[in-house]
Amino acid sequence: MTDRLAPGARLFFLEDSAVLFSEPRQELHEFNTMAAVIWCHLEDGKDRPAIAAELVSRLGVSVPDAARFVDQALDTWKLQGLLTDQPGPGHAASPQPRQPLGAIPKFGTPVFATERRYRLLSIGFRLRCTTASDDALLAPMLGHLESTETPVTSFDVVRRDGAIAIYRDGRPLALCRTTEELVPVLHGLVWLEIADQHGFFLQLHAGVVAGGPRHAERACILLPARPGSGKTTLTAALVHAGWHYLSDEVAFMDAQTMRVAPVPIAFCLKRSGVAPVAEFWPAARDLQFHLRSDGKEVAYLPPPVERVVAPDARMDVRAIVFPRYRKDHVLAWHGLSRPDALRRLIDECVAISGRLSVARVQALVNWIANVTCYELTYGSTADAVSTIGKVFGDPRGMTVP
Repeated sequence: MTDRLAPGARLFFLEDSAVLFSEPRQELHEFNTMAAVIWCHLEDGKDRPAIAAELVSRLGVSVPDAARFVDQALDTWKLQGLLTDQPGPGHAASPQPRQPLGAIPKFGTPVFATERRYRLLSIGFRLRCTTASDDALLAPMLGHLESTETPVTSFDVVRRDGAIAIYRDGRPLALCRTTEELVPVLHGLVWLEIADQHGFFLQLHAGVVAGGPRHAERACILLPARPGSGKTTLTAALVHAGWHYLSDEVAFMDAQTMRVAPVPIAFCLKRSGVAPVAEFWPAARDLQFHLRSDGKEVAYLPPPVERVVAPDARMDVRAIVFPRYRKDHVLAWHGLSRPDALRRLIDECVAISGRLSVARVQALVNWIANVTCYELTYGSTADAVSTIGKVFGDPRGMTVP
C-alpha cells in the first residue's frame, strides 16, 4: 500500500514529542515519539512494511505491534486528511462576523452632557454621552483608564425617543433598545476597535497577570481557560492579592516578539460569579447588572488603578497556567508537556491574524519551548492564589511598568 503525504504538512520537534502543522487545513496535531518516528519514515518515502521493520530494528518493537502501530497511525492520518492530495478546508479560529445591527436612526446634532477621555494600548478615545446617567453606567467599565491624551477616535452615546444609538466618529455602530444592553454593547465595540487597529498574531481567551520577582523584567502569566472555568474569578483574586492586571478576557500576542499587550478593561462578572468574587472583594455585591447579547447578566468590576499595567507595556510570557475550578475539588498542580500546552493554547484561540504558516508555527514552537506550563485544578480560589504565589513569588510591593 502506498501512502502519500498531503502537501503543506510540516513536523516540528518539541521536547520528547512533536507537533505536526498542516498549513492547508490550518491544523496542529500533537505527536508522541512513536508517531513522530513513523511520520519521518513516511517522509523518507518508505511504505508500511519498511516503516514497521524500522520500528522493530531501531525501537525494539515486536513485529505484530510494529505493523499495528503503523497501520493505526497511517489510517488515522488518512481520515484526518494528512495523507491525501485533497486536504479539506482549515478551521482556524477567526473573529465572528459582525451581525447586522438594523436601522440606526440619525439623531441630528446631539448635545452631550458628558465627555471623558480614555486610552487602551495606542488608542486614545473620547466617550461622549447625551445623559449623565449613561456616563455613570459606563464609568465602572472604563473609569480606571481615563487619560489626558488627545483622542484619535470618538464613541458617542446618543439617547432619544426611547432608543440608545452608539456612533464612532459620527458613523452609526449599534442600537440599544434598553438601558440594560448599553454597557455590554459598548464593551464589545471597544474590543472590536482594539482588534481592528492592532495586528496581533494571536488573541487568546485568557486572564493575564504580572508580578513576582521577575516583574521588573516585564514578565506575565497567562491563564487560558474556557468560559465557566472560573478564570475571571481567579484573575480578580490574583489582582486583589497584589498581582498586576493586563486582562481577564483576552491575551493579545505580537507576531514578532510573542509578547502580550495589556487590555485592562474592567473584570466582567456573570451573575453566578459575583458571590465568589465578593468573598475577597466586597464591592462586587453593589455592582449593577447589564444584559449581554447572549442573554447572560453581567456586571463590571473596575480594578485598582495602581494595579493596572501601563498601556505601552509589552510583556514576555513567564508561564502558562491552565486553571479549572471544580467545586469541593482538592487542589492539584501538575506540569504539562509543551506539546500538550500548545494544543490547549490553540484551543483557547479567539482569533488568528491571517493564516498560520510554517514560519509562524516555527515561531510558536520556539517560543513555547522556553515557557513553563502547568495545569491547576482547584475547589478553593484562595488555595489557588496561594499556590500561584508560592510557585512564582509574592507579587506585593512590585511597581507597575
